[in-house]
Amino acid sequence: MKRAAEQGKLAHLLLFYNSGEKERTEAALELAMLLNCSSVKDRPCHECISCRKISQENHPDIHILKLQKSSIGIEEILKMQENIYKKPFEGKYKVYLIEQADRLTLPAANALLKVAEEPPENTLLILSTANSERIIATLRSRAQEVYFPVPDKDVFLRNGIESETSGEIDYELAYKLGGRDPDLIRRIVAMGTERVENWLETYLAVIKGDFLKMYSLFPLDKEEALVLVQVLQIYFMKEITEGRVPPAYLPSINQAVIALQRQANSRLAIEVLALKQMRIGGNTLG
Repeated sequence: MKRAAEQGKLAHLLLFYNSGEKERTEAALELAMLLNCSSVKDRPCHECISCRKISQENHPDIHILKLQKSSIGIEEILKMQENIYKKPFEGKYKVYLIEQADRLTLPAANALLKVAEEPPENTLLILSTANSERIIATLRSRAQEVYFPVPDKDVFLRNGIESETSGEIDYELAYKLGGRDPDLIRRIVAMGTERVENWLETYLAVIKGDFLKMYSLFPLDKEEALVLVQVLQIYFMKEITEGRVPPAYLPSINQAVIALQRQANSRLAIEVLALKQMRIGGNTLG
């Protein structure tokens, strides 16, 4: 990408996928710096006014569309399109980054096709997602896909995982619970690794037959409930792979993840999930 950018051959639509949102966003900002750096050599220099503004996310030509609700709607994309065909304010390139692009509604994704088919000059659009398969095919076909490998465990743990949590943090446990998913690992650390492990153990006790323990799980807000269900995904995928439980456990978890992402009631979603899995047979769990 760096070579293509330096030669003026960079695709106008990029699809960053896999790894974590932090890693993908950092790469997008680095690319934006390269395109707008005022240094004559060693670009990006990270020291010029343009580079500093971009790194601080306050450059007028660099726009990051973050997920505010359960999805990214067409209104947000149309608002973006109002400015996308205008000339840059002070930089050489305008860069638009859409985080969690897999949460684009179908009308919003279709609206982006216009930009893909009629790309404005000196403008780069970057879609960022954990899973490129969740981007509609018509949009994917017009993008250059860029795969981001998951950070090596030792490097990931050595560099630390950002958290506002104070005190000792079991990063090894967070990495295990998060199943190598950088975004999930960071949320686990932020919420408290021991707390999340306790939620997992309590839930497993529930589906083994002790339904009264369900009440000790609440109140869990939507974000906490989503982390629990995603940890359950990791746990059951491992158990299924190693032949300890049947694959029937997984579909209901996937359904719960989708429901919570769509802002379903967190308590109801967890209780429905537990009842479904109890019917499968919690006694099959070790």
